[in-house]
Amino acid sequence: MAKQLSLIVALLFCFHFSKASNLYVSIDSTSKDSGNVKVTCSEKLKRQGHGLDPIITKTCFLKNFKLVSIGEPDYKGRYSYEYEVYKKENKKFVPATNSEIFNANQEELLTLINKQIQADYKQYSTDSQTKDCFIGIDSIPFYKMNELGISFYGDQIWFNVTFGLSSACMSVDGTIVSFKLSEIKKYLN
Repeated sequence: MAKQLSLIVALLFCFHFSKASNLYVSIDSTSKDSGNVKVTCSEKLKRQGHGLDPIITKTCFLKNFKLVSIGEPDYKGRYSYEYEVYKKENKKFVPATNSEIFNANQEELLTLINKQIQADYKQYSTDSQTKDCFIGIDSIPFYKMNELGISFYGDQIWFNVTFGLSSACMSVDGTIVSFKLSEIKKYLN
């Protein structure tokens, strides 16, 4: 893990000072098998121009699904992500939804995810350092499966959500709920 992080940092440093634009590089290719749930991921950086942080595209394969997360930096180097899901049909990947990844028991998983989201929201909205970010927001909704971003890190699946706060409150504008891959096996199609 430390070697991977060192490699990522070194490559980011190199690309930050490189004069080449629109440069692509694959920086990570991992395959995790956790409790018979195998996920294979690769990550690419796309250089935007001199002095700008790269766009990060992470592509992961889980069973017959391809999940893509695209991270774009703002002028301060803070990343916002968009998520895409594809399902393999007739040897091609076609757009799909998060719900298609999970079976009929996904409501149980969604309840667990939302319980943690609510707990994180409560912590952020009552903390003296961050509560001002939540002025005017009395509650957050119960998120549906297709409203979550899905990504993978190591042997974990991450469910990402944003609350829709201003950029000044980006550090608390959402949360990540993670599970070991082996823990979600019973919810997968």
